[in-house]
Amino acid sequence: MNDSNLVHEDHLHPEVILWVNFSEESKKEFLEKIKELDEELAQDINDHLSQFKVEEEVVPVNLPLDVDTEEEFDDFLYFLGELTDIVDLKAYSVITEVSLADEESEKEGSEDLYDFPAIFSEEKEGSCYLTVFDWDLKEMEEYSGKFEKNEEDIEGLRFPFFQS
Repeated sequence: MNDSNLVHEDHLHPEVILWVNFSEESKKEFLEKIKELDEELAQDINDHLSQFKVEEEVVPVNLPLDVDTEEEFDDFLYFLGELTDIVDLKAYSVITEVSLADEESEKEGSEDLYDFPAIFSEEKEGSCYLTVFDWDLKEMEEYSGKFEKNEEDIEGLRFPFFQS
């Protein structure tokens, strides 16, 4: 994350990474679907995919999570669902900010527990991982690790792709 344009001094630009297998046909269909939303993004993703043997490798596809309202978020999730119907989704990751506050610290108004950079990932097989960083991008190990998919600590981070 250090070398990206995602993280700045006091905020980050959220992103979703889809880890997918493509066929040549699904790659075309996937890019067409992206193009409906954003032609420039579709071209960038096509350029990115050209670096991989897409039919042999699990390929990361980065999509900016640029929403301002709950409705825009729901629309984005619907769009992601359409994309994942086209390809073989192996896992996904979300780069976002997380709150470490529990109910007790929320009552106390402890501001230092809010909005830390984090990467959450979930695999199709059910494994979930959360890595939380401080703003110097050092891992906060006490909040990071592997989780069961039904654990309350991560339920707000999960997308509906693998929920059963």
